[in-house]
Amino acid sequence: MPATAPQPAAVAAAPLRAVAPVAPASTQGLGAALTLAGAALPPSADDQVIVVDPEYTGELQVTPAAAPAAALPTAALPLTLGETAVRPGWAVTRQAARIYGSGGKAIMARVAKANPGVDFNRVRAGETIVFPAIPTDALPEGACLIRVASADTLDKGFAIIGRQRESDPVLSLYCTQQPGLGLRFDVVLAHLFASRAEAEAALVGMPRELAARAVVVDGFPAGTVPFTDLALWNGLRTLPKTAAPAAVKQVAATEPAAQPLP
Repeated sequence: MPATAPQPAAVAAAPLRAVAPVAPASTQGLGAALTLAGAALPPSADDQVIVVDPEYTGELQVTPAAAPAAALPTAALPLTLGETAVRPGWAVTRQAARIYGSGGKAIMARVAKANPGVDFNRVRAGETIVFPAIPTDALPEGACLIRVASADTLDKGFAIIGRQRESDPVLSLYCTQQPGLGLRFDVVLAHLFASRAEAEAALVGMPRELAARAVVVDGFPAGTVPFTDLALWNGLRTLPKTAAPAAVKQVAATEPAAQPLP
């Protein structure tokens, strides 16, 4: 019998080794290192944005991430400016005109809504009226006021006006909410002056007592919200043209009528 060729010994298969995939050319070298480093690091609020051009061989341009804009705090506007009692001989429309610059129908509708239990066809002296906060426009560019006093409540402001009823100028309140001060009630001449020069000229004709403490005001701190619009006044010694709706007749009936405030 012919000799049988010897069979080769069985060789154990070598274990397979996992080979890392080769990164594309665009991520070889520096690009691959940055990719792996970025994946290994957790996200952070202080992360930096690194822009890499594959063909760029110079130094890296590192740009810090922009911080989010901080929200500016905004003071909440009050619902009301306060409350005050009706003076003998005064009409609520007249008081409204000295708060808002007008005592017309639109304003009185807001006042009536803030006082649901009040009969505005017959308001008696001493009755308390709440006046709502109704924001309006800021002073026009270049316009000025003449302030003769200031108060921190609506009632105190009206008390100052009441003590000056015999003075020649018509006085009004100029109501604002100012940052850090809250509600302020300036007692001013009920006239909006077109310029500082015009306001200073008006000081000459004021009663000495008022002129001694009068100040020309041409602006308020940033963030001030006004509630009075003196542009509604016609500048004469009369009520605003829009004041006193015919259907509203509220004069104190239980006390002697005082000389009306001009």
